[in-house]
Amino acid sequence: MATDIPDLTELWQRFDGWLAEHAPGDHESLRPGCPDGEIRRLEDGLGFSLHEDVRTTLALHNGVTMRGASTEPGAFLLGYSLLDVDGILEAHRDLVAMVEDAREAGEEDLVVGRIADRQWVPFSVEKAAPLTPVPRVPALYEGRMLEWHIRPHDSSRRA
Repeated sequence: MATDIPDLTELWQRFDGWLAEHAPGDHESLRPGCPDGEIRRLEDGLGFSLHEDVRTTLALHNGVTMRGASTEPGAFLLGYSLLDVDGILEAHRDLVAMVEDAREAGEEDLVVGRIADRQWVPFSVEKAAPLTPVPRVPALYEGRMLEWHIRPHDSSRRA
């Protein structure tokens, strides 16, 4: 059964063209795609294979040049900036730390699948203010977009 829905590569090409014309600063913030070796490094670091759409996005654009403030170019996805491979790995480590802390505290049911999960792939971040960034990390999980506010993991706060 054929559909009229374009594939993700075509959608990205159209979006790139639109950004180049209407938001050149945002377009310039897009980084070049990453090679397969970097995607494999990401999958190895995560411990599982990426959804093909995430692989396609990274192959086209390995995130954006991170901005210093919420008003700078690079936050074209409703204020979110795409993370690169290293940013995804760092944000994923924070999610895993939240899961581990919850398990140690006996609060796994309050955290896993609700605000953190080992299988989530954070792929963008929002800078809420120039000096006090509060990450909001959407994650691709079974085809759903999830959004929540988290603070970077600080293991020194453990009791």
